[in-house]
Amino acid sequence: MVELRNRYQLQFSFDDAGVANHLLTLQSSFSTEEALADALVKDFPLAWERMGDVIVLFPFHKETKSTNSIISGRIMELGSNEALPYTHLSVNGHNTTTDINGHFVYKTNSDAFVHLKASHLGCFILDTLLAPSKDHIIHLRPKSLALPELIVSNNRIHNTIQMGSEPGTILLNSHIAKYMPGNGDNSIFNLLRLQPGILAAGEQPNDLIIWGSNEGTSRVKLDGFTIWGLRNFNDNISVINPFITKNIEVLKGGYDASNTDVTGGIVDITAKTGNNSKVGADLFLNNHTINSMFQIPLSHKSTFILAYRQTFYELFEPDDLLRRSADSYEYKIHVEPKYDFRDFNAKYTLTGNNGDLFFISLLAGGDQFSYNAKQERPYNTIHQNVVEKNRQGGGTAHYGKLWKDGQRTDFKLSYSMLKSDFKEKRSLQNNRFNRLFSRVDDQYINHVNELSFELSNRVSFHPNHRLEFGVEAMRNEVFLYRDSFDVVLSRQNLQHFIVTGFIQDEISIGQKFTMKPGIRINRHMPNKAFYYSPRLSLGIDVSHLLKFNLAGGLYRQFLVKSSVMDENGNYRYWWTISDSKYIPALKSEHLTTGLILDNNAFSASIEGYYKSTAGLTRFIVYRLNQEKIFVGQSRSYGVNFFAKKNFSRHSVWASYSLSLTEELFPYFPEQTYRRSPHDQRHEIKSTGMFDFDPFNFSYSIVHGSGFPLYQSYLRDNYIEKDYNRIDVSLVYKKQLGMFNSETGISVVNLFNSENIKYSSFERIPLAQQNTAYIDAESVPFTVYLFLKLGF
Repeated sequence: MVELRNRYQLQFSFDDAGVANHLLTLQSSFSTEEALADALVKDFPLAWERMGDVIVLFPFHKETKSTNSIISGRIMELGSNEALPYTHLSVNGHNTTTDINGHFVYKTNSDAFVHLKASHLGCFILDTLLAPSKDHIIHLRPKSLALPELIVSNNRIHNTIQMGSEPGTILLNSHIAKYMPGNGDNSIFNLLRLQPGILAAGEQPNDLIIWGSNEGTSRVKLDGFTIWGLRNFNDNISVINPFITKNIEVLKGGYDASNTDVTGGIVDITAKTGNNSKVGADLFLNNHTINSMFQIPLSHKSTFILAYRQTFYELFEPDDLLRRSADSYEYKIHVEPKYDFRDFNAKYTLTGNNGDLFFISLLAGGDQFSYNAKQERPYNTIHQNVVEKNRQGGGTAHYGKLWKDGQRTDFKLSYSMLKSDFKEKRSLQNNRFNRLFSRVDDQYINHVNELSFELSNRVSFHPNHRLEFGVEAMRNEVFLYRDSFDVVLSRQNLQHFIVTGFIQDEISIGQKFTMKPGIRINRHMPNKAFYYSPRLSLGIDVSHLLKFNLAGGLYRQFLVKSSVMDENGNYRYWWTISDSKYIPALKSEHLTTGLILDNNAFSASIEGYYKSTAGLTRFIVYRLNQEKIFVGQSRSYGVNFFAKKNFSRHSVWASYSLSLTEELFPYFPEQTYRRSPHDQRHEIKSTGMFDFDPFNFSYSIVHGSGFPLYQSYLRDNYIEKDYNRIDVSLVYKKQLGMFNSETGISVVNLFNSENIKYSSFERIPLAQQNTAYIDAESVPFTVYLFLKLGF
């Protein structure tokens, strides 16, 4: 068989132990591969079948009356024994994915062997045959696992990105995030921002902009609970600890009815379950933070993971924050910044022999940023003081039940909260008379809580017919408080209760065409209204290399973020709840289509999308603290191009995004759409990862055409400046006894490009024609040195 493969480039799949029991002597010539296959199995209890380009040999079974057989099991990672959620499977040519526990179920009308092909990012592809059984445990070998064999190379970065089988979907390999440029504490978002359709120039680690989504319309979820996002200045620390991350799925738009009610994109992150066979620990140190993780097997069925991070000294220098207008350089501005961060993760997992899964996942974190700015002038001194505190927590209790017939039911109870407190004071001190005049004394408090219970079911009636349905009850509570000079301008306690049901059907017609119709129905209890959101996706396998998909639907969002613009053009965002009176529920229409080419070493895709959103709210603050709320709408459309090439032990990918995001509000002097603050016409991104064992070198390049920096909210005039950033990283790996060590250096913004980002700075009016900008997010030239130890 090996000779046939090597000489004639034939592809075979067979049970090595079973075939080795048969001795074959054959001397002949064959005109076709089919004739050869017939001769190979002629005298043995074997049969063959062609699946794509592969000739599959399997034990011969006499035809019997059709029976319903169930094949189920779990896909796990070799070495760590981690379950591999959302692994792509092809079972007899039918595409499916594993659930959050790495479990899969397939119903067949015969009791014959089935052909299984399993693919998970960061692991070698497995191609095998399975007999009907409910207890298969299948291990995939990770590419980063040290291997003694010489035939298989140890490649950590070969499988980095996988375009999903669903429209607008990306699966990311969290293993390789640590080898990318940037701070290791922010590696997850460093990886996300380099994907097509996710805005990189925004440098928004706490609120991703996906396909033109407005602030607060995209969701990041960890094990089912919402990550609201901390401030995370200068991209230093992301709110997701990379040590606990296992799987990342990005849904940019057009997603199905089983997903949460938002109008933007969704980033669904699954945390590790832990190694149930041995104790493990990781320690990460860089010149800003310390990060540690411990995983402990409590039994052969249960594990416990604990992770903790914090900053250990002030991260910012005054020059990191200051951006000034041209005529403000005459007088020096002194800035004293302070920042601290810490977070904590814990997860307990219990897995049953029958495929049941129970876990509790918890997160607690917080940060505080403040600065004092002062500018001395001949006659007066300007003082600016800003303090922002954020506290976030959340958790999920999940139980997945596998029934005897192979169907699955999941119960999930989740809670998450965010407490945000912002204070700003500005004063003018008369140097001659030593008198102090207050100009600004504002406070914003915004608390949000979310409690939800979800019950979902997956039923497989037939290999070509799968049904998913469920119900969710959600309660949200928002507290809003705003005062100016100790005068309360707004104080609200808002809450609502929503019951949601969804159902969707996945129908396969042959092995080429898949259709998934579904609907999501919301019952909004406060206003006693029903909201219907039908959705539909289509997939066509044009060939085994090329796939076409199309999806569209209606999307709702009831917990929304309103924008607040002050008289100086500064933006603030606060969470609020739709009341169908002053704050409407968001309503969005999505349409997306894509063409995906995947040929192992080379993959490419082109995606087009259109999104329209109605119900956006914006508060305009006029002089003397007078304000008015306006309800507007936005639209976004564009196209993404993506290509990735793997060669030897290296990987390079690039993307180009052409898009337009516009908005329309009643306060616009001319009632025509104009560019949204986060609109960017062009963005080009390139990333390369090179494995020269024991060294890893990587780079990332981002060029964006800039954002409209409006000089006045009443006029359509703005300044625009291109965004440019180049990052590089070098990692060295070495085994130190029982420890795996990694040391490295990462340089962010190599050429110290000065970038402007939307809503990233504070305008401080110094005079009628003079303004200083306190910019606390734009990433300057930064060098990170780090050390990681693990066992």
